[in-house]
Amino acid sequence: MSYSRQGERSLVGHFVITNVLHLVGTERLWGETMHKGGEEKRAVTRAASAWVVSAMLALQLAGTSLPTAIAQEAGAGADRGEATVGATEEREGPAKDKNLSTQGGQGPSQRTDDQAADEEDTPAQVEGSAIRLVAQGDQDAVTYVNESGQPTTRSKYTLITEEPAAGASLTLEDGGWYVVQDQVTATKRIEVQGDAHLILCDGARLVASKGVHNAKGKTLSVYGQEGHTGELQATGEDTAHSAGIGGDEGEKAGTFNAYGARTVVRGGQYAAGIGGGYKNDGGTVLIRGEKTVVTAIGGESGAGIGGGNGGGNSDNPGTGYTGEVTIEGGTVTAQGGVCGAGIGGGSGYGAKSGGGKVTITGGTVNATGGGNGAGIGGANGYVYNGKGQTAGAEVTISGGTVNATGRANSPGIGTGCLNASGGSLTVTGGNVNATGGGGGAGIGGGSVNRSNGEEDGDYPVTIKGGTVTAKPASGNGAGIGGGDNGDGVTVKISGDDAHVEATGGDGGAGIGSGEDGLDPGSFEASGGTVIAKSGPNAAGIG
Repeated sequence: MSYSRQGERSLVGHFVITNVLHLVGTERLWGETMHKGGEEKRAVTRAASAWVVSAMLALQLAGTSLPTAIAQEAGAGADRGEATVGATEEREGPAKDKNLSTQGGQGPSQRTDDQAADEEDTPAQVEGSAIRLVAQGDQDAVTYVNESGQPTTRSKYTLITEEPAAGASLTLEDGGWYVVQDQVTATKRIEVQGDAHLILCDGARLVASKGVHNAKGKTLSVYGQEGHTGELQATGEDTAHSAGIGGDEGEKAGTFNAYGARTVVRGGQYAAGIGGGYKNDGGTVLIRGEKTVVTAIGGESGAGIGGGNGGGNSDNPGTGYTGEVTIEGGTVTAQGGVCGAGIGGGSGYGAKSGGGKVTITGGTVNATGGGNGAGIGGANGYVYNGKGQTAGAEVTISGGTVNATGRANSPGIGTGCLNASGGSLTVTGGNVNATGGGGGAGIGGGSVNRSNGEEDGDYPVTIKGGTVTAKPASGNGAGIGGGDNGDGVTVKISGDDAHVEATGGDGGAGIGSGEDGLDPGSFEASGGTVIAKSGPNAAGIG
């Protein structure tokens, strides 16, 4: 029988690795016997010395080195289908009581991660020792609810756990899958690189005490298990003006997908809860799943979900645009900071903000603006140094329940206030309850200070189905139309399934302009049921 030099070295490498593994076992035994004395220590020492000597002799005979032998053996092991472990260690023992199960225990309707196309092992990076990462690889399968709402199992992932020390920095790598089973706190801002996936087991909680940095070009997707009791808590930094989940100061947000579990987010000063940092815009947000829960609170002047403060009163102003927000299910609560929208733009004080798209097809949405912010849409467009404007978003609602409340001077759904224009609302289904703040319309515009050079613009409202109730909480705004001193908007109602009830404030029309508005706008109804009630000093429609 003959064999090549390469084959000889492969055999030697296998021998060396075997001895190294024995040596590792001896090292563990040494650790266990350090507190003992006498013959046990001497026995361990003799065994270790013998294995090291035999390994070195084998290497000399083969004419190779230890690193080369290890590399060759690792490659051979991969060819044999054997798993290898790097600097981090695999989790040992049975699955914890977190609804984990082996793949063999799954029913035929459940999809396994072995059927997925993205099965590359991508470990996370960690600095410090507060957060320990168990290497991504074959482990006890974890069951989660995927983006289609189906139970799915995954056996290749990185387990994030916690150890006593503090100060770790966690990076979620491109293509990586991460699992949290217990209570974990990250004391530094979590970094998202590329397209990362996070599974929160039932009862688990990941606390990002300085938020999650998810900037433009990056994607974070969050999943839960069937109980959807796992939770991600993220708080942006006030001094850094960073979003809870999204951009740092001056950065546009990336993509955030919530497919399950609970996400509770608060933005830092001038930043959005989910979205842009100070002086920049929201990214792309998708919320899906019947039991998904998202709560987002904007920092001062930031939207709950959307743009940060545009920074118009600074030396280097930016923008605070909405981005694109899609809600397909779950329960969403969005609260804007002072002058920020619940869902929409950050403050446009001296800058441009708002705009973007908001699409709601299901779920329950509770959106409340901060002072001078719309529930859904624009924010404060106050003119500063000759600049400043906010705009409503293009809002489309086809299902679910939407409760939108504007604060002082702003509409429930619409443009915002003080130099606000643009955007639109289309309703084809669902239940919509829109309440304007004092001076704002239920749906449409906010209050306008024309003496300051402020203007308002049209906000087309098209209702083809669903139930819509619109009114101001107080003041002189219309039910649907203009806010205090504001003009009416274009309103079109059609479809037998449409039911609209619009009630104006003290000086506002049911559908039309607010008190002292210059133009009543236009109104057209070709179907459905319309009830328009005015305040004591205005028309029902007009």
